[in-house]
Amino acid sequence: MQEIDQLVTDIERKINGLISQLHIKEAENKKLVSELSQMSQTIENLLARIGKLEEENKILKIAHTLTTGTDTTDTKKQINQLVREIDHCISLLNG
Repeated sequence: MQEIDQLVTDIERKINGLISQLHIKEAENKKLVSELSQMSQTIENLLARIGKLEEENKILKIAHTLTTGTDTTDTKKQINQLVREIDHCISLLNG
């Protein structure tokens, strides 16, 4: 009978240890999920910033080409592309 009591005590101790480990892992998982969410938001913000900087770079290249007077064919193509993009945006806004 004493052996059974000892086995039950050992099993209870092991179960309590496993429950403790489970709580630790759940807390760790929650922390990692939060960090993942923050990192995803940071990536989204950086991608948006990259897009804005690429557009600004394109505009600056066009402005530079216009001021230097070189390669006007490419500049005209870029301006036409911008106009098409603006027209497309306007048509989307008008529904």
